[in-house]
Amino acid sequence: MPNRLHPQPGEQMAVFFVPKGGKMSFETISLLLNWVQLGVLLAILFRLHHTFDLIANTQRELRRAIHHLGGARTAEPRIDTAPVGQRSPQNCWIG
Repeated sequence: MPNRLHPQPGEQMAVFFVPKGGKMSFETISLLLNWVQLGVLLAILFRLHHTFDLIANTQRELRRAIHHLGGARTAEPRIDTAPVGQRSPQNCWIG
């Protein structure tokens, strides 16, 4: 079994600096918290990216559906905006 305290040539080992008291220094804690903060921000941006992709795809599909329905649509009946009890000229039947 190789001695893990002394790496072989070409072998790399992770080195962690922990003071003899077992407590990490302020600089080490600050560095770790900065990396955690960066990871959280990247996760938020990644999630936002997927949210905006979903919105863009939904908008694209809605436009496609509206365009598809617009070609086969028949004319809609006109809406009478005259006050109740009065006949507008467009709703008068001649004949």
